[in-house]
Amino acid sequence: MGLGADKAYDFIASARSRWAWLFDYDPAVVRVHHMIQVVLSRAESPKEFVAAFGPRARRRTRKWIAESLASQPAERRMTLEVWSRYRAKLHRHYQRSLQAKKSTPDFGWLADPERYAYVRELHAQGRIIVRKGNLLTRVALPDIAKAAEALGVPIRLYYESNAAEQWPLSPIYRENVTGFPFDERSVVLRTAFGSRYDINTKWLYLVHGGEHFQRKLRRSKPNRLRQLMSEAQSSNRPFLRLIGLPQRDERKLSTAER
Repeated sequence: MGLGADKAYDFIASARSRWAWLFDYDPAVVRVHHMIQVVLSRAESPKEFVAAFGPRARRRTRKWIAESLASQPAERRMTLEVWSRYRAKLHRHYQRSLQAKKSTPDFGWLADPERYAYVRELHAQGRIIVRKGNLLTRVALPDIAKAAEALGVPIRLYYESNAAEQWPLSPIYRENVTGFPFDERSVVLRTAFGSRYDINTKWLYLVHGGEHFQRKLRRSKPNRLRQLMSEAQSSNRPFLRLIGLPQRDERKLSTAER
């Protein structure tokens, strides 16, 4: 379960998620997800996927998107506007992702045909659900939690980027997150601005035990996420911090880092 337009697919591929709920408050991001899934349905390889966003294929891909929304003229018009605005930028980004195998061979859904095939199959089975949703309302996130509970599956990976670092942790945000069906293996992934913590890197990456985070939100009720940093443990990567992970998971992560 996570927000944003691209990283979620990397996490799905690495985690081998069986179900995925993707959301964002920005309707343009939701429409990018629709474009991604239209292309996923037709592109059998990462190279074909990336090429579909390139200049030579832009008219053909635009036609695919238009056809997919033929019964929704208003949504078709707005999605095609997003396509025109972001197509070239997405193509450049996907080209970099395709080439990432050299630098990060074990991560990236476009950097490996097998990982791409896994995400594509999950999409074909209707197991990637996209919603327009906001962390600060009682609509999309509670609905996603209910859907996971109805399926009898825990949310093992929750990605919120750096969104929650931007504002005080409101009662509705607390209700939403504490209502997620986490278990002892669930983790929260987030980013923070390194400069706020005197880290000599743009981004600081945090891996937080899901149940630990829920307990903190219920009991100590921090007003800001940065208040949790006093419990962060360092790792052998200067940009990575661990908070409240179950002991067995900390050992696994340390082994992976080594």
